[in-house]
Amino acid sequence: MENSHNRDTATMVTCKGDARFNAYPAEHTFFRNLTATFVLLTLLMVCTSKPLWGQSDGDIYKTEIFRSIEAPRVDISTQGGFIEVIGTNDNDVVVEMFVRKGSQYLSPGEEDLSDYTIEIARTGNNIVVSAEQEGSFFRRGRSVSVSFRVYLPYSAEVDARTSGGNVSAEYIRNNLTLRTSGGRIRAVDVQGDRIDLRTSGGTIELGRVAGDIEARTSGGSIRGEVLTGGMDLRTSGGSIQLSDVSGGLSARTSGGRISVEVTRFQEDVHLRTSGGSIKIKLADARDFDIGLKGSRVRAELQNFTGKAERNHIEGRIGRGGPLLNARTSGGSVTLIY
Repeated sequence: MENSHNRDTATMVTCKGDARFNAYPAEHTFFRNLTATFVLLTLLMVCTSKPLWGQSDGDIYKTEIFRSIEAPRVDISTQGGFIEVIGTNDNDVVVEMFVRKGSQYLSPGEEDLSDYTIEIARTGNNIVVSAEQEGSFFRRGRSVSVSFRVYLPYSAEVDARTSGGNVSAEYIRNNLTLRTSGGRIRAVDVQGDRIDLRTSGGTIELGRVAGDIEARTSGGSIRGEVLTGGMDLRTSGGSIQLSDVSGGLSARTSGGRISVEVTRFQEDVHLRTSGGSIKIKLADARDFDIGLKGSRVRAELQNFTGKAERNHIEGRIGRGGPLLNARTSGGSVTLIY
């Protein structure tokens, strides 16, 4: 392990000539589908914008480096701070720690952290990064938070949890768990067998995610694009908006509308809401089963066999196939195919 306060030794993202922008090997189809326009825009954003949660390199409290770890398991936890995970082509794990009081990021010596238990350690291929404060998070009115940004091999298995901040992960190709009680979750360019995302107080944002995806939020919306695999998405307090979906989907909300665009309709899609409308767009779908119910159901049915009423459609399109099931108690259902 190396300990460095010099940002140059820990820099993992540059704006020119850095192979880490290609977080997956070129032969993987997961990235081959990206267009040249998107890649250019992404590079421009990385080169010109600040980090995701607004902190800069000069805000880093300290840096720890663990050398040559292939496919590590990394567990990250904190109270009151953010967690940001970034996959790279390197086998090094770089941990950047941020300490914040109010709106100001602190340097070593500016605040007494004796009431924190901070662990940044390696045991074999396991890395533990944690910050736990004794007693109340706002004890003695200090309102100090500890956050982490971690660069790691894209093959790492990641479990990141915070009780009071945002959590994000990008360029990960393994199982991923992200949890927060008081912030939003963002997962971009992630591929794994199991992707588990949960928040009680924020939105969930997904971009180019492949695998078995389970996402839960009680206080926000779910937004996603370019999603592949089996998806189980639920929110109690917001809307669900998805585009370029391929795979099985179950999406439910009690307090908002649902909008879904399915690119390859080959597995069942189930949509439920109690408090809003549902809009579905299917690309190049000719043979499927259908069950739609709402205060009003709108669809220009072609090659349809079954029963169609003002508020209910049940039957099949063409020869039948995967099931599209959409039901709402508080709005309309619109199907475009």
